[in-house]
Amino acid sequence: MTVLTIAGSDSGGGAGVQASLRTFAALGVSGASVVTAITAQNSLGVRGVWPVAPEQLGAQLEAVGTDFALGAVQIGMLGSAAGVDAVADFLARFRPAHVVLDPVLASTGGTPLLDDAGRSRLIERLLPLVDLVTPNLPEASALSGLSVEDDAGMRAAGRWFLERGARAVLVKSGHSQGHPRDLLMQADQPPLWIEGQRVQAFGRSGGGFTEPAVFWPPPSRPGWPRSGTWLGRYATQSASWKRPSGDPRHPGTVVRLPSRWPQRHSSERRGGSGTPHGWPACGASTS
Repeated sequence: MTVLTIAGSDSGGGAGVQASLRTFAALGVSGASVVTAITAQNSLGVRGVWPVAPEQLGAQLEAVGTDFALGAVQIGMLGSAAGVDAVADFLARFRPAHVVLDPVLASTGGTPLLDDAGRSRLIERLLPLVDLVTPNLPEASALSGLSVEDDAGMRAAGRWFLERGARAVLVKSGHSQGHPRDLLMQADQPPLWIEGQRVQAFGRSGGGFTEPAVFWPPPSRPGWPRSGTWLGRYATQSASWKRPSGDPRHPGTVVRLPSRWPQRHSSERRGGSGTPHGWPACGASTS
């Protein structure tokens, strides 16, 4: 199975297509990539962003879409309204299964990565085409216009995304104080709160984009995106960050998966429906 990441290129390797491909490899799946923008950045911040020309972006999407059988698509930074339109046209034409959108609006350091026109196009054209959207708190607030600072705000934002066509939404709470408490909402399911431990990292980028890269849904996991959410949190809680030798200022991200995954329910191993037993280890609750 090939999983496609559509995102910017991070010269520092901490986020973007580099982080996605590294995560795909750690999970044992083949990755393809379409670059939406070139960035000059390192662990200290973003120095420059140059969206690729629409015809270049379209050519990459055409090349991948006409050749590979895509099991899932992850979308990150798009850079411009033209980039949003190109990706929306691609999704409408090729109809890939399991589309995950991480609506990247700005870098961790605050550099804008999508303008107002691009945000409007993302809401109008992309949300109705995705299976799961994974905004953090600032992104959920900026797109919805709501105050998203507590559980009530996260619920309201989740409903807002569902009303605009997304089939599921994971509101990520990494920007909040205390332990992360993410919220997964689907139209036909009760809300699922997923609590975990905060991962200490030396770097400043890539954490928010690594978790969505885990949401490819293998056939043995029919409860996706719920089981994918648990896997994503389980994997990113197990992430380790290391400093390369010779330059302690520029750490690189390394996804370290546990040596033994939690045991799954027998009905899921047979391909039946049901909640995987023992997932998530971090303690999810419905309320």
